[in-house]
Amino acid sequence: MIFGILIIFLTLSAGIIYKLTIDLRNIDKNGGVKISEKEALASKKIEDANEKSKELTEKISQRLTLTEERIKDKEDFLKEKESTLEKRVQNINERSDEINQKEAHIKKEEDGLVEIENSYFENLYKMSGKTREELEDDLKKIWSLDLSDYVSRKVKQSETILQSNLEDRVEDEVYSILPEAATDYYAESEITTAYYSDIPEKKQILGDDYIALEVIKELTQVEILEDENSRIIKISMHDPIRREVAARVLKRLAREKINPDRKLVGKYIKKEKAELAKDIKRTGDYVCKLLDLEEVPQDIRMIVGKCKYRFSYGQNLLKHMIEMTYLGERLAELFGADVHISRLACFLHDIGKLVAEEGEQHHHISAELVKGFNDSDVLYNAIIAHHFDIDAKYIESEIVRIADSISGSRPGARRYSAEEYFEKIKALEEIASSRDGVKKAFAIQAGREVRVLIDQNKVDDKGADEIAKNIAKDIEDKMTYPGIITVVGVRETIAKAKKDAKDD
Repeated sequence: MIFGILIIFLTLSAGIIYKLTIDLRNIDKNGGVKISEKEALASKKIEDANEKSKELTEKISQRLTLTEERIKDKEDFLKEKESTLEKRVQNINERSDEINQKEAHIKKEEDGLVEIENSYFENLYKMSGKTREELEDDLKKIWSLDLSDYVSRKVKQSETILQSNLEDRVEDEVYSILPEAATDYYAESEITTAYYSDIPEKKQILGDDYIALEVIKELTQVEILEDENSRIIKISMHDPIRREVAARVLKRLAREKINPDRKLVGKYIKKEKAELAKDIKRTGDYVCKLLDLEEVPQDIRMIVGKCKYRFSYGQNLLKHMIEMTYLGERLAELFGADVHISRLACFLHDIGKLVAEEGEQHHHISAELVKGFNDSDVLYNAIIAHHFDIDAKYIESEIVRIADSISGSRPGARRYSAEEYFEKIKALEEIASSRDGVKKAFAIQAGREVRVLIDQNKVDDKGADEIAKNIAKDIEDKMTYPGIITVVGVRETIAKAKKDAKDD
């Protein structure tokens, strides 16, 4: 740095001398300026140069002094740091010596405890007359029994608490969801009924020898239940579309009140089939737009439209699908699942009921149909697993199961015939009675609860809990039912005590 300043100084001096030389050369050569004036001018310039040189020298000296002071300050700071580090190293060495001494002391104490432990066990073996292995086996048996009872009690307490909390939470959530999701239902079966004001009107509308009924049966393959002395005609058919066509033709004949022939009835059947096809398409398009599921292709929409005319236990299939879509949306939001997949799976889970395939279950058909336009494995499993014959791999699959149970089991959603009811009760009691250790089983509360009487001579309290759980699992595996079925195991315990009388 000093060397650089000196170079600058010399450069400035040389510049000043050079300028003086040039000025002297430029003086008027014809004697316009006197020699004494030239000398005076030169002398002044030299003085100015000397002044500037002195000023520059002082500035350089000041900077050198400042630099030296800074260097000294840094050296002092580094010496202070070095001293601090030396003290820290000394402290660490002292702590290390203390730790080594403590470790040695602890090691000595541990050796002493090992000797005491060995002496204790030797005395224990002598007093018991058993070896170490034999004593360990005895202790394991005792601990195992005590721990097993303790764990069993704790598990049962935890299950009770969790079940209570879960039921309260689920009840609150379901009650909050149902008012928004529920749709109206009306009772319906596989029989459609047509009414006439009187028997003469009925004969006029249906034609000579009831020709209209014959043509309808022939072209739609429905079964017509008719009594000449009754004002009622019943149409029976498992295919809802054929049954709907037949019902529409009868209504049209009743409106027009003309004496029909075979040709006219056949014409009406064709017209009603065409009108019904348009209505099915409109319904499918409307519902998909209503639920914001525009991705559903046209062939699936046609199946959706047909669901309007399909009923299961009195529950309209299309309304069941719509209700489940709303339920699935709310449940997905509640559990943090994929809302769109949950809604789509709930909406299309039952469309397989409208596509008859020999030996195939409807939910398997539904899953394959949906896979044709959406290959999501989550969506596929959510649909195919909703009847529990396939394992649920995703939370969306469980949501479809829950929504299906809520929609099917809520009050007023479905109805059963007396025959179906008794078959359900009988099946529940047979499943419960098949378990070893069960005396009798009774299905009560319309099949919502199974009361099981346990043989107290064969099964203890812990075994009674296991039997109840196994029966519940058997019911879940072997039956299809809406809602929850509770299994209650009842085991009677009788305590007896005898005391001999004393003579006074």
